[in-house]
Amino acid sequence: MEKPETENLQPTAENSLCLLPGHLFFIEGFKLPDGLSAEEIPSFAELSLEALAPFPIEHLNWGYLCDFEKQRLLYFAAHQDRLKQAGFKDLESYTWVLPDFLAFHAINPKAGRHIFQSPISCAEVVYDEPPGIPELIITQPSIKPEDQAKFELLSAKTDEEQNVYFEIRTPHQDIAQSAPLDPETLWAADLRPMAFKNSERRSRKLSTYFLEGFKYAACFAALLLVTEALLLTCNLWLNNRESKIESQSAAVAQIQEKQALSVKLQRVFENQLRPVAMLETLNIIRPYQSIHFTETSTEENNRVTLEGEANTVNALNDYIEKLKASGQFEILTPPKTFTRSGKTSFTLQLSYLHREAQTPAIKKPDKAQPESPS
Repeated sequence: MEKPETENLQPTAENSLCLLPGHLFFIEGFKLPDGLSAEEIPSFAELSLEALAPFPIEHLNWGYLCDFEKQRLLYFAAHQDRLKQAGFKDLESYTWVLPDFLAFHAINPKAGRHIFQSPISCAEVVYDEPPGIPELIITQPSIKPEDQAKFELLSAKTDEEQNVYFEIRTPHQDIAQSAPLDPETLWAADLRPMAFKNSERRSRKLSTYFLEGFKYAACFAALLLVTEALLLTCNLWLNNRESKIESQSAAVAQIQEKQALSVKLQRVFENQLRPVAMLETLNIIRPYQSIHFTETSTEENNRVTLEGEANTVNALNDYIEKLKASGQFEILTPPKTFTRSGKTSFTLQLSYLHREAQTPAIKKPDKAQPESPS
């Protein structure tokens, strides 16, 4: 009889799952007492097994399956010396240590009697009312005849997240199905001491947190690198832009000067600034002997500031009245005067209203009237 094709069933350096032959274990069912909570089951399982087992529990590798709804436990235990004689040592170095018949429980079979075969043992498993745990498991080292319908374990693997998957071929079918086990079942069925499993479980949770933290840190670091690259790109772009702006600053300054000059010319045009006409009118009205100008300045909107000297204050007041009477000047602010050594210095701010000189119309002579005959 040929042996079925199998892989990853024996513990290796690449495979962290160790499967032990089912015929090395004694298997016993047990009824759970009423009122027991799910959190109390591991401690109860250890105490009840210690009462049932013929050996001290410290000398056993054991695990269990639990059906909390039906209040049943199924123990399986093997003496440590028996496992060592079979070549199974250093069990604490593996991720999981499980009996091979546990793979059959993963596929949740129908009620009835089933034959389960692995490369290292064979088991007869009886289910009453699935889903649930087996009512009975009878194991033996020999393999059943090939003409008998059976389930075959082809492979058992763990993934990166330490989940266990069994690949099982069903009777009369060449297609295998993959069957996983949930973590709670795995921890309960693991054959190592309870204290070791509790410590290992905490360590794995901590490792998982560290791994998740490392992933987040790596993502954050990658984000920082991307941000740094974007900042570097933006800085290069800004430097290039500043260089271009600096190279064009001289031309821009010339354009701005031209624009400022254009604005001034436009304002002069819009406001019709007439500095010559203003000064000419101011001089026409000014009495030359009594008042003379020292400085004049013109502004927008035909405004002019006069600074000068008058022989007397009365001469200055007379000049201001003549400016007002001309109808072409408006005194914007009261005049500022200062008299010293008989001379009066003054400052006037005026607004000029230009008026075009009007040419007097030439009157045409009347036509000669014809003389009446005498």
